[in-house]
Amino acid sequence: MRNSSFIKICALAALVATNGFAIESNQAKIYEAQCVKCHGTHGEGNPAKKGPAVNNKSIGDLQIAIMDLQGNMSINGGGSGDHDKMEHNLKSIEKKGYAISSFEMAQFMYNSFNLKAKKK
Repeated sequence: MRNSSFIKICALAALVATNGFAIESNQAKIYEAQCVKCHGTHGEGNPAKKGPAVNNKSIGDLQIAIMDLQGNMSINGGGSGDHDKMEHNLKSIEKKGYAISSFEMAQFMYNSFNLKAKKK
């Protein structure tokens, strides 16, 4: 009896973990859902939203910028108002259940938008 109950509890926990509390980690889906309105469909940026272009950056520059926003690095020694706003946006994105990988997001943005990557 104990094994049967234990198995049922584990199955229920797995079901809850995979459906109710799923974390989206597909960087393309995250960009489409959360980043496109400020950074543009093709990474061209949106001046009206103060979203800078990301289609002219290297993978390294993109990753450093994302890590800086995540608080994993301090490159700029403090933030401008725009930087502070993006830090706030990033925290809101994470609260919605999105897991942004600085490396994977940088790779996605570079490979999808940077003209140098598209020529390869």
